[in-house]
Amino acid sequence: GKPPRRCSRGWNRYNQSSAEGSSTMQTFAGGRHDEVPLFVDFEDWRQGTRGWTYSTSSSERGDIGYTLAPPGAHWSPFDFDALGPQIPSYNTTSNNGLVLNSASLDYQLEQQAKWMNRIRDYIEWIRVEMDTSSLDALTRFRSDIRREMTRTMNQYENMLRREESKNVTLSRSQCRGRGGSEECALLFNTSSLEMTGIINATGVVNTTPDRTEVAVWAFDSIDIDEHVHVTVTGQRAIALISRSSVRINTAIVAPSGTLGGFPGGYSIFRRPSDRLVGVCAEDIDSSKIVGDKCTGDRAITTLSISDSSRWPISNNVNGPGSASARVYLKTIETTAPVEDRVQTITVDANRGQTLAGGFKLQFNGYSTPLLPHDATALEVKDAIESSLNPTDVNFMEKVDRSPDSDVRQGIGEISVVRDSIGTSGGSLWTVTYDSGVGIHGNLTATDLLEGKGSSIVIETLSEGNSIGGTFSISFLGNTTRPIPHDVSARDLERILLGDISSLVGARVLRSDPTNNKCDAGLCRNGPSRSGGYVWTLSLDTQLGNVSPGSPTSQGFDVEEAYANLTPTNNLTGCVDEICPEIMMRNGHANSHVRAMRNLVATKPFSLAYGGAGGSYGGVGGQGFVGSNPVAEPYGDLLITNLHGGSGGALGLTEPFEIIMFGGPRARGGSGGGAIEIVAANDIVLGPNANISCNGQEGFAALMTGGGGGSGGTVLLSAGGSIRHQGTISVEGGAGGAARQPTGHQNLVDGHGGGGGGGRVAMYAESIVVEPACLWHKMHVDRNKGAAGTASSLRLSASARYEAEFAGVSSSRPSRRTLDTKGGPEFDLGGPKKPGRLSFFLQIDSAGANRSSKDWGAMIEFRSTRWSQFATNPDSSSSSTALIGVHIGRSMLHGANIRVIPHDDTHLQTMSKFLPKTKPNKWYKIDVRLNWTDMQYDILLDDTLVVRKVKFDADDGIQTFAIANFDSTADIWLDEIFVGDDVTMGFRCPYTTASGEVTFDRPNRRGWKAFEIGGTSYQHEMQRHESHVSLRALYNRDEENAVIQPLDGSGHKAFASDVKFRVDASSRDNIDGKMEAGSLLKVAPNKMRIEELPSSRMPENSNLNHSHGQTPHTYVWYGEHDNSPEERNGYQSASQDGHLLSGGVAACSTTDFVSWRNEGIMLHYTNLADMVRGGLDNNTFFSNATMASGPYHIERPKVLYNNSTGKYVMWMIVDNDARDLAMAGIAVSEYATGPFHLVRSFYPDGNQTRDQTLFQEPDGSAYLIRSYYTDIAFVLPS
Repeated sequence: GKPPRRCSRGWNRYNQSSAEGSSTMQTFAGGRHDEVPLFVDFEDWRQGTRGWTYSTSSSERGDIGYTLAPPGAHWSPFDFDALGPQIPSYNTTSNNGLVLNSASLDYQLEQQAKWMNRIRDYIEWIRVEMDTSSLDALTRFRSDIRREMTRTMNQYENMLRREESKNVTLSRSQCRGRGGSEECALLFNTSSLEMTGIINATGVVNTTPDRTEVAVWAFDSIDIDEHVHVTVTGQRAIALISRSSVRINTAIVAPSGTLGGFPGGYSIFRRPSDRLVGVCAEDIDSSKIVGDKCTGDRAITTLSISDSSRWPISNNVNGPGSASARVYLKTIETTAPVEDRVQTITVDANRGQTLAGGFKLQFNGYSTPLLPHDATALEVKDAIESSLNPTDVNFMEKVDRSPDSDVRQGIGEISVVRDSIGTSGGSLWTVTYDSGVGIHGNLTATDLLEGKGSSIVIETLSEGNSIGGTFSISFLGNTTRPIPHDVSARDLERILLGDISSLVGARVLRSDPTNNKCDAGLCRNGPSRSGGYVWTLSLDTQLGNVSPGSPTSQGFDVEEAYANLTPTNNLTGCVDEICPEIMMRNGHANSHVRAMRNLVATKPFSLAYGGAGGSYGGVGGQGFVGSNPVAEPYGDLLITNLHGGSGGALGLTEPFEIIMFGGPRARGGSGGGAIEIVAANDIVLGPNANISCNGQEGFAALMTGGGGGSGGTVLLSAGGSIRHQGTISVEGGAGGAARQPTGHQNLVDGHGGGGGGGRVAMYAESIVVEPACLWHKMHVDRNKGAAGTASSLRLSASARYEAEFAGVSSSRPSRRTLDTKGGPEFDLGGPKKPGRLSFFLQIDSAGANRSSKDWGAMIEFRSTRWSQFATNPDSSSSSTALIGVHIGRSMLHGANIRVIPHDDTHLQTMSKFLPKTKPNKWYKIDVRLNWTDMQYDILLDDTLVVRKVKFDADDGIQTFAIANFDSTADIWLDEIFVGDDVTMGFRCPYTTASGEVTFDRPNRRGWKAFEIGGTSYQHEMQRHESHVSLRALYNRDEENAVIQPLDGSGHKAFASDVKFRVDASSRDNIDGKMEAGSLLKVAPNKMRIEELPSSRMPENSNLNHSHGQTPHTYVWYGEHDNSPEERNGYQSASQDGHLLSGGVAACSTTDFVSWRNEGIMLHYTNLADMVRGGLDNNTFFSNATMASGPYHIERPKVLYNNSTGKYVMWMIVDNDARDLAMAGIAVSEYATGPFHLVRSFYPDGNQTRDQTLFQEPDGSAYLIRSYYTDIAFVLPS
């Protein structure tokens, strides 16, 4: 804990269930809690940096509280019921929600054990000291004491039983294993909404703006350490939400294809009943050549169902970033009537001549051997077919007639009929082109005939029929240009992609792949006899390719209408009024390719194929040459919707290849999932934290590989700060490798494209990603705290100055202090008039060698939020701070200042109160304000260094602002307090530059006249007559009297010992001085205070302050009265000033030059009349009775009791009427308090009006006191 006598006794309470925080203070231990504008010690990890905001950021909340959703979050933690147990912990804390932190639990159990031991010790003390444990006016008899303490002991025994029960519950509330043992496991299933393991809870489903389903688990707090093994599964994205803070120091790794991540390419649809089931097992082995058959696969083969009413609804199941398309399988076939080409060959001679010799026939560069003039039909047929073709007609299908081959077209297969003509031995051969396609050339002849008038004539009897002209296609709202009747596959692809704008891919195969080298026929998959062709089309479009944003979306149940492919026929080649036709068919059942005919899909379907990587935040890698294009990134930088990553494309070039390989060869990798973590306050990811939503690598296969899945989403949203020391990963998966066939090397194409990266967004007032700082630089440092605490607020060094002003030598931009990136501010909720503003501050060792141009840090107390100043940045009249403290190489202060960072000339308007700031040292800076006189003091480490500086303020202070502009040094702040000055304006001695010691002391009380009593006087003399005195002898006149009547003096009636008296007007109070207090010398081994450096002296001081060995400490004690006319100057409106009527104050010193203010040792409010049973009549105590107070203390004296090891204070306890004059005793463990009242009483039954203590060297001590009282004496008669 903190030294309570000097510090503020501030308390900070945070209700993690309601996010309500409050700051209170106690005037003394056990006192009433009064609200103050601010106290924060940064110890409660649940509260974190709550309330510290960068006021020009978009997250400014004003006075509406902390129940709204933090910036960037999709929901507020208070939109849901809090889950998880509520386990009471040490003191008043509670482990609510998902709290599984073994180190924290160990600490809580340790503190709980100490607390239970304290209760046991107290019970034992009562049992031993039963008869004397309570001594006051209400328990005067031992029987009363015993009865009262028995009741108290019973109460504490009941308390102990409750605390022991709490301890058992606490010890069993968390797993105690180490290293991720089975008992320290959690499983989140976003499909079933069940969290199971060491804690069980059921989440709820909520949706983002685009209706993406998210499984939400909301807790009061989330704290998961490295010993907890966390597993996440299910198809919905996940959101973990805390009403306070989130601490995660373990791995939360989302298997790809879960938590909203889409599966890799293969399936074409998902059944509604399968939406919450993963397509593939999460441990699928991506190293296998052929991907495992997944139970959730809904493959393209399902489209072979003949009943169209049972066709499934097919949409893009692989995500908006997959290389998916809506695929239309179409065939186009042109047909026309077949009419054979017929030619005749006639040889003859003049009448009477005898024909002899022969002839040769030629066709397209081929020539027959010499045919005799009377060759038979068979001989002509054999010669033509064997000589006018590239090879024998029986082997024509095996001839390479590809477009790039040098094979000439032949005549094909024919039939021949021979007729004899004339008288000269002539012949007529009728040649019918049996395999030729349309019109494809003419026979020619070489005349080698003999005989006068011999000749050979070739005539065409029938030209045959051949399709000509053009056609066009209308599809998806566009119509192509006229397409030649014999358009090649490549040219048709170009026309389709060029003219139909909605197509993203077109793959065409045409019968007769020889590009018209098959006119002779006899080609495998050649054209028809009339020149007709079959084009097999696979058309890809995004029109109608519904791509829902999450795997569980209801959008999969809606399918866009199918588009029809419509031809326009401008073909020629009619025969007998029968003209060519164009047939458009759905599916590939009529394809000339047998493998494609196996895929019966007469309706369009969505499929991701081609090997491209999935896109999301980044663009996926391109797949194979000519494959579907990579999808564009989707979503946005703000992560408006919680999307998962998309799957990579199947590693196949054509959909029908799925049928060929019988399964998901080269499956695409699945996309990464989506995780959202929301905290009303802070998010801390420890060094062991790993939040991973990576995409899966594509599957490798022979010759091709699947595309990698894209990374998913990690969204962190904190109302306070984010500190990230671990790993966040949303990487895309690598593309699957194309495995090379045996004997092949250096395979280039066919590898899958890598998945694009996902998206990470962080929203907070400050984001620290160690070792770098992403945005702002504020976080709670759990390894450093002031005054014995564990934590503090850390503002990292700002390198912005070096970067932004590099090379600027003569002038620097005029930038306002504490801009949006400079530091946070805390809004006090409106103007306040606190009596005290205090905080601890440290600067690190880098600051010792800081550059002269480094501007250091700034603390400002402002009258409004910075956003109000920012609206008028160039105003020369406004000031940014009512009071400012600058911490750099030295410490400066100023009132009503307008600060411009890095403007050294402006710093000259501020005054120095510490010449050199030491690094790695906690400084306590304490600003005390007097709102009556509008003055402030500054105490540095409780030593007064600045006195009575004027400041102006209309309404008060509204914001406490911090900034660190130093480029090398970090700063820490702790124990920040804005509230009342319960020291009531007490100030210790202050040594001026000339050596004069000033000390504002209250009046001290003198002796009252009634206390002293009157002067001495005698009894009135009386004469007692007798018979003798009546005789004449004794009744003569006095001159002759024998006996004188009433001679001498009378008996004493009242005797006063007061020898010297002063005028009545001087008997009242007189000014107090330092000497009127008491001084205690404390050995170094009894008390150790920080060395008070000479720099706290005024710079022009002529006093010397030397330091050698550790000196003795002297503690001064004296009463301090807070008179009614002075109270308001040091109290805020929230404090009942009349209750703080004064107390015993203390100051310590080692040299009688520098004095440290130790605060109030004992408040008057803690006094009681333990003789008459009265308490001070105020509301600090709920059981206050009617009393003779208020009380005050006079002449306190302190000594050290060697036997008990405690410091004992003796004092005079009295009331305003001065009719008590009791002695009082208080004790403390420390010379610097606080002291606790033991009792007030009358030693030996008499009053105490003045006192002092004397202690012998052996430790024996004596109380020396004086008082006035009347003593009655009985005189003998």
